[in-house]
Amino acid sequence: MKWCTERIYRPSLPRSRASIPTCSPCLMRASEAPTIIDPGWNQYRSRVIAAITDVEMLMQQLGKGLDCDGLTAEVAQRLGLRVDTQPDFDVLSVLVRAVRPIGREALRATREDQGGQFSLLLL
Repeated sequence: MKWCTERIYRPSLPRSRASIPTCSPCLMRASEAPTIIDPGWNQYRSRVIAAITDVEMLMQQLGKGLDCDGLTAEVAQRLGLRVDTQPDFDVLSVLVRAVRPIGREALRATREDQGGQFSLLLL
């Protein structure tokens, strides 16, 4: 198995900590992810929406919020996507901005179904 020796760019962090070493197997670049014409698009889009919903739920539980760039970085981390270049980050950011309302709606529906109660998943 090949291991990454490159660094992942995290634009939400200060420049001194913006690139952090990775210890995981090589990750897929965000620009290489399925597009709308690929057969795996619906599954990929669903995974992005689920990651957004999870992050939004966690932020609500913590009483904090994330801007779109922070959310994009969190989604990339949860999906195992490399966003070490600005074009990679921009590709994922556009998708996150487009489907964030869907994730928020899923969160709202869950909150209504469960009466405002969420189970906190501890990893």
